[in-house]
Amino acid sequence: MDQIEFFQEMHDFEQQREENLRRLKQELGEWMAAEYYAPHQAS
Repeated sequence: MDQIEFFQEMHDFEQQREENLRRLKQELGEWMAAEYYAPHQAS
C-alpha cells in the first residue's frame, strides 16, 4: 500500500468515526431525554 492509499484509508476511517460519534451522541441524547421525562420505574 503506498502513501496515498494509506492517507485515503485514514481519511475514510476518520469520516466513519465522525459519523459514528454523531449517531452515538444523538442516540444517547434521545435515551437521556426518555429517561429524564419518563416516570421512574423500579426495574
